[in-house]
Amino acid sequence: MDVTEAKQTEETLRESEAYLAEAQRLSRTGSRAWAPATGEIRHWSEESHRMLGFDPHGGQPRFETSRCSSSLPPTMQRLGLIFPFE
Repeated sequence: MDVTEAKQTEETLRESEAYLAEAQRLSRTGSRAWAPATGEIRHWSEESHRMLGFDPHGGQPRFETSRCSSSLPPTMQRLGLIFPFE
């Protein structure tokens, strides 16, 4: 891959990520990725941070603080929108 093609690929990826972030913001949905075997949180979208009351620019929440807790809105607790880790 030449330099021009690599730059175009990077730009396309940035645009795609921006479209996904905007769609999640508008639909009030988010995405997260974690490794169940280790409990490692691999990714939280900005919208997931906002929905759960974390600072989107504060880094990945720690596993312990991202679990279901009484600090989550009651509606989210009732609907089970956060899956249990245990």
